Amino acid sequence: MKTPWTPTLTVKEALAICGPLSNPGKMPCHGYALPAQRCRLGSFLQQLPKAICHYCYALRGRYL
Repeated sequence: MKTPWTPTLTVKEALAICGPLSNPGKMPCHGYALPAQRCRLGSFLQQLPKAICHYCYALRGRYL
């Protein structure tokens, strides 16, 4: 029989890692932000002129 999963982080530690949750008005649940600079695939695709990520709005001064 498997033992039940128990969290290993405290709430304070988890908030330090990922930051607080946002509360978008048009969504039924909380949300979280991912930094555009940390997106591996997007960082690669941003270098390709024909890729949609080349025109990334988040890296053009929005949401930074």
